Amino acid sequence: MSSFIINVTPVGGSKGGLKGEFSFRYTDFLNEINEANIRIVVTGGSSPDFFTPMGNPRLIVMVTPIKKLPESWYSNGVKTITIHQERDVPDAKVTSYIQAALALKKAKEQGAVEAIYVNRKNEALEGTTSNLFAFFGNSLVTPGHGVLKGITRKVILSLGHRFFKVEEKPLELEKLLQADEVFISGTNKGVVPVIQIDDSIISQGKPGKNTQTIIQALDRHALEFME
Repeated sequence: MSSFIINVTPVGGSKGGLKGEFSFRYTDFLNEINEANIRIVVTGGSSPDFFTPMGNPRLIVMVTPIKKLPESWYSNGVKTITIHQERDVPDAKVTSYIQAALALKKAKEQGAVEAIYVNRKNEALEGTTSNLFAFFGNSLVTPGHGVLKGITRKVILSLGHRFFKVEEKPLELEKLLQADEVFISGTNKGVVPVIQIDDSIISQGKPGKNTQTIIQALDRHALEFME
């Protein structure tokens, strides 16, 4: 039976928290999974009032198979909606999913796969589970503040510099709707072309060539990483 190691850094600085290495053993269930999502959660742990952290956090590791998304998402593109909402702690991955769940429910009711958050300045930020990118000619733009900077986002920015001018800056909703191409990204979904936002058609209703360049570059990067 195989095992894997997770290195855990201290929580809350040098005063304590989780430290060291934790070893986990694979089960027969894990051996049957080709691709899996590993979610590492650190909680505040038990406390007398069931609410206030007492300096004794708990580590939870959840492993689930990655569901294969429809091929049509990548070949035909998808619809997203916008919702005027901001996350409380945008630069942290937290377990408070109520706002995101309600936003995604609204998106699905309108035949969309994702909801794009828009802040009080009318700037498009990110999706409930994805980062947002837009092409204006050969310039690739993504919001640089007020968003969770995902791992796939970081890779896309690195790869994008090889082909395009890359900018991290505010993305006004009005400008987003005028973009030549739009896509969303995430670890579990890769790069997904967006062809409609609310009632606005993007990229003449089909995935654009620049987005396809990013998809192909990310696919090559993934293969090189696995080798």
